[in-house]
Amino acid sequence: MHCKQYSNLSEFNSVILTKENPKNIFPIGNEVKIYTMRYRDMPARDREFSSLRFLFLVITKLWGELNSFIKIISIFRKEEIGCIHIHSINYIISGSLAKFIFKVPLVINLGGTDLMRAKNYFLFRWLLSKVDKVFYVSSSMKQVLEEFISPDKLIYTSNGYDKDIFKFDNDVRENFIINVGNLRWQKNHKLLLRSFSNLTTKYPDLKLKIIGSGDELNGLQRLVDELGIKDKVFFMGTLSQAEIASLMNKAQFFCLSSSSEGFPKVIVEAMACGLPIISTDTGNCREVISLAGIIVDSDEQAYTCGLESMLLDADLEVKRRHAIQRSKDFSWELVVSKIDREYSNLLR
Repeated sequence: MHCKQYSNLSEFNSVILTKENPKNIFPIGNEVKIYTMRYRDMPARDREFSSLRFLFLVITKLWGELNSFIKIISIFRKEEIGCIHIHSINYIISGSLAKFIFKVPLVINLGGTDLMRAKNYFLFRWLLSKVDKVFYVSSSMKQVLEEFISPDKLIYTSNGYDKDIFKFDNDVRENFIINVGNLRWQKNHKLLLRSFSNLTTKYPDLKLKIIGSGDELNGLQRLVDELGIKDKVFFMGTLSQAEIASLMNKAQFFCLSSSSEGFPKVIVEAMACGLPIISTDTGNCREVISLAGIIVDSDEQAYTCGLESMLLDADLEVKRRHAIQRSKDFSWELVVSKIDREYSNLLR
């Protein structure tokens, strides 16, 4: 998403290197050159895993870095590259090697999951300290980043959303609530499902629609079966942005149950579609949501109470108006203007 917006809005030309993905649904301008690399790695499905699994995880991640570095070398032979911008800490090793060999600036975007990895592994922290600029999306990340990165390298950008796609266009709402996000443990869908299940007897017609794909899908489907709510929960899979916006314009409100976030742009997209938000207190969510929703603790009882309070909220339409207004404070144009300013400084 960041690559798409940067390449389409930046005053600089872009060359994109990405892992091959047959489900790529984000259109890029015709003038942008895209290179892909093909490899398989082992996803970190769980917060904790065995030593053997950790070893295989490290090996596959290093294999990905090797593939990335080989591809970067071939790109530098074909293209005139003035700066390397990586969008995942998983590629900081190959990016750092390229910076050293080709003597060009290296910058990185950091989200909540990347910061969590950096805190856990010394190698990531050390390499981040050598990067020329670190763009971080949540103001709550700054204090942690300053522990191992010089403050003059840190640039707060926030996140943006596509105003042409995510916009309010429907006053009629249907009886379902919605969640959008990758199905991985950091998103804590189990909390959402258990809390939703607690309300199904009292609100038998209420539905939950979950958009996204990932390694947690089978486990979450089993949990739905165990809770006896299979007829009330719908896993929608991966949808286009237009399809997501259409569903957001029909839902009652948006649910975020993550245990780790930076600045989840999906809540801004939801607010732009007129959705109040219920969220756990993670990353920048409290600051971004403001008067457009509520923040609850990350436990089942608190989240259940939060869901019911939203369902019973007589002022939900007020929150809806706040959501639409608040979303206007964020745009990709503002984000890219900050990035371009740093590009210009580095290239000088």
